[in-house]
Amino acid sequence: MKNLINKIFLGLLAVFATTQAIAMGVAPVVIDMKSNGRGARSEITASNTSASPLPIVVSVSEATISSTGEVTTTPVEDQFMIYPAQAIVGAGGVQRFRVQWIGDPDMQRGRTFIFSVAQQPVALTPGTSGIQILYNFETVVSVSPASAQPNLTISNSDFQTVGGKRRATLTLSNPSAAVGYLSGSRVTLQGKDANGRVVWSKTFEPNEIMQNIGVGIVSPGATRQFTLPFDLPEGGETLNANIRYYGRQ
Repeated sequence: MKNLINKIFLGLLAVFATTQAIAMGVAPVVIDMKSNGRGARSEITASNTSASPLPIVVSVSEATISSTGEVTTTPVEDQFMIYPAQAIVGAGGVQRFRVQWIGDPDMQRGRTFIFSVAQQPVALTPGTSGIQILYNFETVVSVSPASAQPNLTISNSDFQTVGGKRRATLTLSNPSAAVGYLSGSRVTLQGKDANGRVVWSKTFEPNEIMQNIGVGIVSPGATRQFTLPFDLPEGGETLNANIRYYGRQ
């Protein structure tokens, strides 16, 4: 589950017997919602690019993320209204699943959920065999208080060697009541010598972070440690890091 939050791996769930693999897609992979008002509604779209009908069921679990990125999930059934909760998407068709937050409209702290959009097995034609690929796509949905905004700060930064490569390890804090995302931030790293002089500087934009690290959720009132997968130049005895938060686009 750790990689689900960090990099949203979408794809294969299981393999069973049938005659044809069914292709599907789900968007978006991340949704940022509010606890009331217009922001309390959204939608997930599932597409069927195959020539066969595609049965789909949507389920929800709440995610708890540790400071090191470990994720535990708990199924929930009473926090969202999903319509429809299951559907059969026709060949080449698209199905929109409406999502509405029906939990506490005055929540004090944001929460993170995982929506599983899972393909269901279909009945086999008597006398046939083959491979059926069942896909389970997952969308991360965060709900925060309507007036809250994330406030990500870097409380610690240091060099670390990973596989012989020089990397940066950052500890992020989010003292706000809203769910924050490293992937909604610009991060600037500077290597400084013993006199405090900057010997190199590198900046990573939100799209680079999303592509290489993933969503990077930092829960409200929590800290989270990240080792960035970017090779850093030699030189510099200390690491200075700055973050500017833009939010999910």
